[in-house]
Amino acid sequence: MVVRDQFFYGFTPDPNAGSITPVTGLGDDWWTAFNVVVICQAIYYVTSNTRNAVRQPDVNNQVAALNGALQSAHVNFFYAGNLAETVGTTVEAAFAQVAASDRAQAARMYVSLLENPAWISAKGRPAASGQWTDQLWELLHHWLKLYALGMTAAQIDAVINALVAAGLPVPSNVGAGNWPSCALWITPGAIDWNDIHTEVTVGLLDFGQGNPEWGVDGEFAARSFLDGEGSRWWNGTMPSSGSCFAAGAKVLMADGAFKNIEAIRPGEMVQSITGPRAVITAVSLRHRGDRLYSFAGTDMRFSATHPFLTHAGASGQSGPAVAGVEPTRLMRTMPGLSSRGVAHLGSSCPPLGAFAGGVQPVQPGVLQEHKVTPGTEMIYDLVTAFDAQDESHYCVGNGHTTFAVTSETARFATAPAAAAAIMDIMTAAWPTIAHAMQPVAGAQWHRVLDRALQSVAFRMFPMVALADPAAVPLLMPEAWSTGAHLAANAHGLAAGLMIRGLQTAGAVSYDNDRGACLAAIVAVLGNLVRDAVAMGWRVFLGADATGAPLHAISALSFEVAGNAAPRGAGALTAQMVIGEGASATRHLLPAFPSNGQLVFSHQIADVAYVPRLVAKPGAPIRLRVSFRDGSGNRLSLHGVAWLPDMTRQTYRHISVPLFETAGTSLIVGQFLIDVRAADDASRAAETAARAAWTPDKATQFAHALGHRIGARLIADFPKAAIAKT
Repeated sequence: MVVRDQFFYGFTPDPNAGSITPVTGLGDDWWTAFNVVVICQAIYYVTSNTRNAVRQPDVNNQVAALNGALQSAHVNFFYAGNLAETVGTTVEAAFAQVAASDRAQAARMYVSLLENPAWISAKGRPAASGQWTDQLWELLHHWLKLYALGMTAAQIDAVINALVAAGLPVPSNVGAGNWPSCALWITPGAIDWNDIHTEVTVGLLDFGQGNPEWGVDGEFAARSFLDGEGSRWWNGTMPSSGSCFAAGAKVLMADGAFKNIEAIRPGEMVQSITGPRAVITAVSLRHRGDRLYSFAGTDMRFSATHPFLTHAGASGQSGPAVAGVEPTRLMRTMPGLSSRGVAHLGSSCPPLGAFAGGVQPVQPGVLQEHKVTPGTEMIYDLVTAFDAQDESHYCVGNGHTTFAVTSETARFATAPAAAAAIMDIMTAAWPTIAHAMQPVAGAQWHRVLDRALQSVAFRMFPMVALADPAAVPLLMPEAWSTGAHLAANAHGLAAGLMIRGLQTAGAVSYDNDRGACLAAIVAVLGNLVRDAVAMGWRVFLGADATGAPLHAISALSFEVAGNAAPRGAGALTAQMVIGEGASATRHLLPAFPSNGQLVFSHQIADVAYVPRLVAKPGAPIRLRVSFRDGSGNRLSLHGVAWLPDMTRQTYRHISVPLFETAGTSLIVGQFLIDVRAADDASRAAETAARAAWTPDKATQFAHALGHRIGARLIADFPKAAIAKT
């Protein structure tokens, strides 16, 4: 009941619901499971922050499997009843004129008409020339009407066989034995989230606005659903998971020997693609996911989000620099990684970088999946000293083939001011977060941490991101966000994740809690901070400005995996279309350079001002994104999202999923936007501030932003942690 009210506003029972089980043999439990997995599918495609929590592609595979079971359950028997009973249709009007006692006779008359040689001959000629365009649809409905008149499936099969023998062309999928499961009326061939997306989208985006006990973030409802009814489809690994290897992976040491990754300690020297490097941090985590992966022919197992260097990335060539099993999730959890491209680690993966005295290309074996029990395996990673290009590399394999990999660290060189702000946030907030999390049970620790951070970020972000020069600290550290100073800070932060053991003098171990907190802060706040710094001139009217006449839709940034990245001679452009039909607002975004190269990510930093967004009841506002190359040709890459009704809220940060081709279900990237209330005065203020914005102001703003967010986490995180426990 709660789930129904949560996701399906204005629900009313279907009067035909009671007849489904008798004709299909599929009971309430089966339909409940189907509903749950389809809602999880909708959560994946509609929400932003909850997308990571849904197990894909398992959900899509299960939806497909259940559709197969539905069709093989002779679902057409149910459809035949609907044909004859749905009031107001042509078929129902005809059936209403046939008394129940006369239906057997009507069926015999119907069959005699079908067996008429003239009719069979008349159908055969257009079928032979390809002009019988509705052949499947017409024949199926003949059989369904016979079934509705009381004939059995076996009797109808006999009629079909007789018609085929008489020369009627009957395709096999509507032939004897097959027609009961040939559901042509299910378009495009399956029941999935597209059939419920309008209703569910309203619930996902707007739920909580009138329900304070759920919090103001409508996506909290989706997370609660995944915790409960949808727990089977929760991936068990939140954004702060870990990109690591299972015990036994062989790390190439600087002296040429191999050593198990679990035995390596900080200070040891390992081999990287550019020479020996010192280990700063030796990460050891309990794997919370339910699977690991390996390449056929090796016993080296790794998590879905560990980034392997491609040969292009390791040798400085063009193309995606890293590859992972789940590239889009990897991009979201490690901000900055997408700047050089993330490929899908699979059959179509570009050659990886192997190390044997130097970097060499190698095509890995087929990717294999290993199911594991969550929480039972330890996984390990190394953070090595950062080089001048902001990279932390090492080499690992099975003792025979050694792959070049990169550590699980955010790329601070791609957005140095934002990275420095994240470091300030972590340094300031960790003591408070650690204290607030002490009462939380170990099994719930990571989930509560992630939820609490999401909750605080949703409430605080527009307020702390105001461009207020008076709030900028007077004193900033020299070269705060540049060069060696930033690298030293990153090194110090990584080293700070190691703690000395209490029992053995000099022994150190990884601080799991502190490391998980840093990873979660990077995953939750990384993109928000980066985009806020790029658009520090923005204005926020405040939480009470729900009646503002305008809404400002910020196009923040986009990132795309692998070969789905756009390419074009000259400049690329993107367009946002908000709304439908003649009332839609179109906004062309500033062009960005391509020079014939793949563009994996781009900081857009532009705003579209549109009339106040008011959604029609039960119909959220659609936003579409499309791309064109320098010649004006439309590219296949596109995105679609649904905006919430903005008459009851004044800020929303949204990840628009990007798809490579029409009709596909594979998300290949994200296009980040935020929606804020605006008016003519705020628009003018933003225009003036944007014109006067400089890199120095952005750096000052980033420094102030880090301090403000740290202060808000100190003030608000303890309450949020209690609420999410």
